[in-house]
Amino acid sequence: MNQRFDILLVDDDPHYLNLMHSILKNHGLMVQTASNGEEALKHLELGHCDLLVTDLFLPMSNGLELSKKAYLKMPVVVVAKEDESGSFDVNIGHYSHCFLDKKKLETHLVRACDKARERFGNKGKGLAAA
Repeated sequence: MNQRFDILLVDDDPHYLNLMHSILKNHGLMVQTASNGEEALKHLELGHCDLLVTDLFLPMSNGLELSKKAYLKMPVVVVAKEDESGSFDVNIGHYSHCFLDKKKLETHLVRACDKARERFGNKGKGLAAA
């Protein structure tokens, strides 16, 4: 894997977006952010990211739609409050490489990104070692 690994974080809640950004930046990772589905789609179309971390519920295109577009191109981690994900349970597994409950972001975000990369087939150092 090259030294640079860009992650696109997508969440309309500034608290969670800032929390995820801080966690990943503290691990030395390059992070871009988007606060809605439309912004995220622009990033995806430009190809400026290597991994997508998206909230499930977003304005202007939900996280499931983003996951469908990105799933074959890059690892995808879907985050949501566990009680919000019920209606999407079946589809989340088809279009993401890992699901993470927002309550566990602080302790599991980097591990979830690594897990998604492994399931996608990326080899080499994990994000936690970057």
